Amino acid sequence: LEEVVEAGVSPGVCRRGPVWTTDAPNRESAEKVESFRKLGALAVEMEYSALLTICAGAGAEVAACFVVSDIPGTSLTGFGSPDVRDRLRDTVSS
Repeated sequence: LEEVVEAGVSPGVCRRGPVWTTDAPNRESAEKVESFRKLGALAVEMEYSALLTICAGAGAEVAACFVVSDIPGTSLTGFGSPDVRDRLRDTVSS
């Protein structure tokens, strides 16, 4: 997956690492966000752990590719912006 995505988007954009899953990232404290960042979390999302659980139970392989749109603990939001839509389109078309 990394090779396919990397070939379809700007070099250096694809990163591999831990992801933090929470059911309400907008309600997390700045301290909690920072603690997961210090642990190496590259992103925070809401559904991936459920997918991992289902695939583990089924014995299926799984991979994910996330497009970052918002920065937790800040007012920076890009969800729905043309830049995020373009990055998502480029990633999916890879």
